[in-house]
Amino acid sequence: MKNSTQRILERQGYHIAVLAVLVGLFWWTAGAEPFRGGAFLGIPTPTWLLVAFLVPTVHQVVLTVWWRTRLERDTPKPARRAEFIGYLVFFFVLFVGRMATIVPLAISNAGAIAVGPPVRVPVAVLFFVPSAYLFYSVFAYFGLVRAAGADHFDPAYQTKPFVRRGIFRFTSNGMYTYGLLVLWIPGIVLASPAAILVAAFQHVYIWVHYFCTELPDMRRIYGRAAADAEHGA
Repeated sequence: MKNSTQRILERQGYHIAVLAVLVGLFWWTAGAEPFRGGAFLGIPTPTWLLVAFLVPTVHQVVLTVWWRTRLERDTPKPARRAEFIGYLVFFFVLFVGRMATIVPLAISNAGAIAVGPPVRVPVAVLFFVPSAYLFYSVFAYFGLVRAAGADHFDPAYQTKPFVRRGIFRFTSNGMYTYGLLVLWIPGIVLASPAAILVAAFQHVYIWVHYFCTELPDMRRIYGRAAADAEHGA
């Protein structure tokens, strides 16, 4: 039987190691000239790049700590509810911040890829369609609050059935597979390698979060068999 510290730290060594590799690769790539040229609102591209990198990194690191420590604490219902409200504010501010920082980065670094609109626009549409269907499915069938990780805070969510409607009929990992495709669109449309680099980092790092944090947590909350059946693990 694992103790509290072991449960909190489960797979986090892998998380830290992979994140260190991703950070190294990200900044080694970002040092090349195509990723650094341009400015927006008088702010140079490297500054926008740093901000767009920090937002998702801070989001996922804090979220991991919050989820793991939340599962180890038994607090009165009013305190838990107040904490959950604070968590939702944090979650959605930084979630929106992912796009809110990648757009000015794309504008700052626009035109650094020599690919014309006849190629860029169809690719952007290809990314937009499944992403739009994913967000429709979340709003219509899943709920934003549940998608934010409500089952770590409210036991009522732990008894809800898994969603099998909308895009979730075809995949149990729709949010990670298709949701973040929307982050690629500004870089594709504006031909910005810096914005595409940040989108790629975010898409890879969200899967690190899945394997190192969410999947073990789902096994703990719902039981190993149920979580593995739902997530194909």
